[in-house]
Amino acid sequence: MFDEGVLELVKSRPVHSIVYIAGATCSGKTTLVDWLRSRLEGTQVVSMDNYLRDLNDPKLPPRGGRYPVFDNPEAYHMDELAGDLRRLLAGEDVEMPIYGTIENRRLAGRVTVPGKASYYLVEGPYAFYLSFVKKEIVLARSSRVFDAGIEGLKIFVTADKQVLHDRRFARDRKLYPVMVSDENIERNLELIARATDDLIILPQQCEADLVVMTT
Repeated sequence: MFDEGVLELVKSRPVHSIVYIAGATCSGKTTLVDWLRSRLEGTQVVSMDNYLRDLNDPKLPPRGGRYPVFDNPEAYHMDELAGDLRRLLAGEDVEMPIYGTIENRRLAGRVTVPGKASYYLVEGPYAFYLSFVKKEIVLARSSRVFDAGIEGLKIFVTADKQVLHDRRFARDRKLYPVMVSDENIERNLELIARATDDLIILPQQCEADLVVMTT
């Protein structure tokens, strides 16, 4: 499924280190994470999705002045995630939150991530942002300086734009079988591609140690 060179690159990193896996939605990030985890004993996964803001969070960026938008780095509790990663690297266990993507809020309970893992696979569309040092990013309606500076191997996962579109359409058609029309799905996908992929996700490729293309 993936070239063994990807696995060897990860193994070349010191034990107990971070591997960032970034990329657009439906690019194949989770597939790569599962593939690596099955081949790296003692590896833990930290999903950025568990650090999303609740739907009623006033800091959740608006879309069109009214509707919240989750496809933006400001939609995540980035400082909390950075703090948890630092504790893991210091050898401390972390109680990671659980986020319900259907409920659009944090759920009850926590998941314990041990502080003695061999590797931490940090997966999410903006994973590289956690490694930035004093880097200003221009977002849709504002700009922000990201300065967590947590070192790690950076792997960017991508696919042809048409492949991304087709995967997303199939996903959303399954999620909203009746309530949302094909036209509305297409309109939303066009917005994501223009306002999110091109502006704030795909530019991360220039920061990557490795770019993985999926088909």
